[in-house]
Amino acid sequence: MRKITKWLTNTPADLATHVVVLSSTRSGEWERWMKQAGVGEVRPEHFQRFEHNYISLQAIIDGVGVGIGGIQMLGHDLQGNRLVTPLAIEAKGSRYVALIAPDVDKSSSLNRFVAWLEREASA
Repeated sequence: MRKITKWLTNTPADLATHVVVLSSTRSGEWERWMKQAGVGEVRPEHFQRFEHNYISLQAIIDGVGVGIGGIQMLGHDLQGNRLVTPLAIEAKGSRYVALIAPDVDKSSSLNRFVAWLEREASA
């Protein structure tokens, strides 16, 4: 495991000089963050895409490139100095979907659960 001792970025625009790690399971995450950081026009020279967010996280810890993620999920790695947060810019709004098979029994408990999810998502 590699400890990051030096960060070579002073501003979000400097991300263009780094390998940006992406996750297929969190599409649009970088674009939302860059827009909120005011650097939506920045296009990094190199990208590395992984199939799942946890694989991307391990790649970032291993020094493949830079990435973004939720503070709640990264807390342990931040406390252990395996990751650093050089640019404290937070972007809200991860997107999730609930999937229900079309042929599943639409019971009253399922309907109540879906209604609860919709209320929670809109709060």
